[in-house]
Amino acid sequence: MGFILIVAHGNATGENPATEAHGARLRELTGVPVRCAYRRYSEQRVKPAMQAIASGGFRDTVIVPLFMTDGMYVTSIPNSMGLRDGARSGIFEHEGRSVSYRITAPFGDHPAAAEL
Repeated sequence: MGFILIVAHGNATGENPATEAHGARLRELTGVPVRCAYRRYSEQRVKPAMQAIASGGFRDTVIVPLFMTDGMYVTSIPNSMGLRDGARSGIFEHEGRSVSYRITAPFGDHPAAAEL
């Protein structure tokens, strides 16, 4: 079974309630487990989130950057996962478990974003 990991900016108090609510709506719409991670201010970073996903026995994850453009916060996601520049997929290893993952383009790059 797959998993969706939303990665957002975060806010000065840690997790962002609006992002968490978006994740809950996405989970309801798709039936796919969703977790949120943040690039700043929060303990909920990408690597610990991926460790939890691996520990939960999930083997495939789509990482969705909830950003408007492919800037610093988006490019830092693959770098933090040990990927080379330009790479968008890999295998995450944690305690003998492997999770394949792919990182989508930022949310704002979707063609329907202008219509929204």
